[in-house]
Order: sequence, then structure tokens, then C-alpha cells
Amino acid sequence: MIHRTALAKALIAGSALAVLAGCGSGAAPSSNSTSSSGPVQGGNLIFNNPQDAQSMDESTVFDNNSIWILEQITQPLYTVTANGKGVMPWLATGYTESTDGLTYTFTLRPGVKFSNGQAMTSADVKFSLE
Repeated sequence: MIHRTALAKALIAGSALAVLAGCGSGAAPSSNSTSSSGPVQGGNLIFNNPQDAQSMDESTVFDNNSIWILEQITQPLYTVTANGKGVMPWLATGYTESTDGLTYTFTLRPGVKFSNGQAMTSADVKFSLE
């Protein structure tokens, strides 16, 4: 269960869970390669950016460059709707609010995995929020 302040932090800051994007080998394909046989583990990811992120803590990042960098490597429980006036489920499928309004319980989308193949758990969400 997540308390209201954690929910607000998650929804407002767009923070909830850092799910690393799967990365390829970073090596250029050989000239005789005609198709990929699937994801490749290991190698280098080369990323050119005009400046570093000011922080990797999504609850404190408000500059566009930092937000853009974090969006490339994280996914939230909820994301902003296309019109910017609400939120919609992303890694969560829904939530319930306790009768006293102090606790929210999230239902996580099944089958979500990290780039290393490990399943996302509620412990991962808790770790990311804290």
C-alpha cells in the first residue's frame, strides 16, 4: 500500500518505477547482415546529449533536458493523458483508495519485465518511490 503523499509524488512528478529500456549492442551492424536475430545482451550504448541531467531523482527534476533523459530510461505507474488534463494507467492497471483516504493500493500490470528479464514486483515500485 502506498500513502497519499507517495501517490501525489508519483502522479505529479511522473515517478514510480525505473524500468530500464532494453539496449542493443551499440555496435554497427556488419555490411553482410540482412536481419537481426533479436535482442543482444552486453555491448555499449552511446548517447550524445547537449548536457547532463540535473538529477536522476524524478521527484526533483523540472528542466526539459533532465525530463527527456529520464523518460528514455524509466516508465511511470501512470502517465499524463494526451490532452494533459488527467492521468492514465501505464505500469499500473488501476488503484483503490482506502475509506479514510490515506492509502492507495495499486494493481500492477502483469507481465512487465526489466531489460534483464526479471519481473517487476511491488518491492521494485516501493524502492523507486522511496
